[in-house]
Amino acid sequence: GNIIAAASDIYVEARGVFPRLMVCIFIGLGAFTATVISMKLRFASVYTKWETGMILFALEAVGLFVAMIVGACLNYPDVDSWQVTLSAVITSFAMGLQNGAAMVLIPNCPA
Repeated sequence: GNIIAAASDIYVEARGVFPRLMVCIFIGLGAFTATVISMKLRFASVYTKWETGMILFALEAVGLFVAMIVGACLNYPDVDSWQVTLSAVITSFAMGLQNGAAMVLIPNCPA
C-alpha cells in the first residue's frame, strides 16, 4: 500500500519524483519477470502450479531480504538520493514478483 501511495504523483515537479517513477517501472518489470519465469517453468519444464508459485514467492523473499540489507546499510540524506531510489527499486521489483506469484497460485486473482 505505501509503495503505491508513494508512486501516485509521478508527474508533479516536486521532491521524490524520480524514485516514484522508478517504483512504477520496476513493479511492472517484476510482474513481467514473474510472468516469464512462470511460463518457462510451467510450460517448458512442466512444473506444477504449486511449485511455480513457491519458486516465485521464494524469489520475492530473496528480493525483500536484499532490500532490507540495502536499507539497513545505506544512509538516506534526501528523498531524491540514489540510496532511496535503489532501496525502492529493489522493493518494488520484489512486489512485482509477488504479484506474479499470486496470479499463479490464486484462481481468479484480481491483480
